[in-house]
Amino acid sequence: MVTPAEPVLKQKSQDMGSLRGPRKPAPKAAEPSGPKHEPAAPGSITQKRMHIIDIIKQSLQKEMPGTNPDKGLEAIGKMVQKHEAAIIQLGNTVFLLKHLQPYTVELHTMSTEPPAKIVERWRTFLTKTGPEMGVKKVVSFSTTPAINKLVEQIGLPVKTTQSQQMMGKKMVPAYKYEIEI
Repeated sequence: MVTPAEPVLKQKSQDMGSLRGPRKPAPKAAEPSGPKHEPAAPGSITQKRMHIIDIIKQSLQKEMPGTNPDKGLEAIGKMVQKHEAAIIQLGNTVFLLKHLQPYTVELHTMSTEPPAKIVERWRTFLTKTGPEMGVKKVVSFSTTPAINKLVEQIGLPVKTTQSQQMMGKKMVPAYKYEIEI
């Protein structure tokens, strides 16, 4: 004779759910007291740390209005995948480092931070992060003369020369910065 896996009941059993009674609603999370925190506006000093992709997109939209930031993001991604470049994030500033020669990188800055904070980030990279990575020389370019004043605020000797840089399909005047670290 085979015994059943479950006991056979001679009468109908009561539903277990009905023994517990009606379901109670889940307790609400306690709301924090005090003023609600709103995210800081881009460029403000108290702004939260952003994701690298968001920083790059916002910076590309600001620097090159009318262009598709996704294409620039895709180009940066390909350079990183091919090990032609590296990305470093300090706060809400992103540095794209293109390998030029051993110990030499071309530095591109993308940021949502105010100029004074960007100068601080450059100083940190040039005095701490870069040397820790083995970087000995940094080269950078800018088509904006106002950047010259920011570069002077770094407090390191910078060789500044006039150069040209390809923007889209045409050459434009640019400043070239070289820093030995």
